Amino acid sequence: MTRGGGASTREPWFDGLKALLITLVVIGHVLESWILHSGIARTIYNAIYMFHMPAFIVLTGSFSGRGDVLSKALRFAALYVLAQTVFALWYSYIEGGGAAPVTYPVFALWFLLAMPFWLLLTPLMLRFGIFAVPLSIVLALLAGYVPQVGHNLSLSRCLVFLPFFVLGAQIGPEHLARLRMLPLAVAVIGLIGLLALSWMTIPESFASALFLHKYSYTDLGLGGVYGPVWRIWALVLGFLAAAFIFAQVPDRQLPPFVERIGKNTLPIYIFHTVIVGTLQRTKLLSQSPDSAAVIFGFSVTLLCLWGFSHPTFVHATRILWSHPAR
Repeated sequence: MTRGGGASTREPWFDGLKALLITLVVIGHVLESWILHSGIARTIYNAIYMFHMPAFIVLTGSFSGRGDVLSKALRFAALYVLAQTVFALWYSYIEGGGAAPVTYPVFALWFLLAMPFWLLLTPLMLRFGIFAVPLSIVLALLAGYVPQVGHNLSLSRCLVFLPFFVLGAQIGPEHLARLRMLPLAVAVIGLIGLLALSWMTIPESFASALFLHKYSYTDLGLGGVYGPVWRIWALVLGFLAAAFIFAQVPDRQLPPFVERIGKNTLPIYIFHTVIVGTLQRTKLLSQSPDSAAVIFGFSVTLLCLWGFSHPTFVHATRILWSHPAR
């Protein structure tokens, strides 16, 4: 997720892809309020979570080798500590409880905590050449056997999403962009096929937990070899669906609003969490997706995308984005 970048990275395809994925991030968090009360909302939620973060992490990883990796890792770590401290105190105020510790990321801030981990570990993984991605998959599978590897420090997500980041770093943006050559019909049919396959093979209530990648096999109720089997299936679906999504984004000049969103995904990601999180915790975002709630949720999504990508807001918070995330 980025703010800024050189001219070579400002291709419409990349900005369009990022705009699509950050929109799905916000929609997914809005839908989270309804998945316990609506089968339709749960199905859409599961479909989004099957691929949107894998795709975003592959894309982010593809630009990770540019610039000073250590500097970027420290920048993300500092940004996480700041956001976690402020948001945790705010959530504790509106809920009337204690603030979450800095090691326990609130809402969607886990991504900021995972970024330093991926940035620092990926160069070591890449030393294994063609075995880098397979090795990262092995780590992702083994992590599920350790109950302590969970939400604390985002350790589970750090390890389970690591293969996507390593893959992106290994192929780079130039090779990633070659997916644009995949025929649109093939990409659309392929994605629909994967969504149908996921729906048929993974119980709907289980998919919501599986695709989050933050639970150990014990927490998921999986013993023996069943844990790795389910996890590898989720990873395969994520890899393939991400590739089909990449192929569906047109490579043409974007509308100004879409381009603006694509260029400012990081402020959108961070600040939408406090808006949506607050609405969820105060019950202002209804848990029952009636027509009024859907309209309200759609309006919140548009306002977050518009407001947090607006030049005035980005300029006012520029100290946070002064170092490119790519």
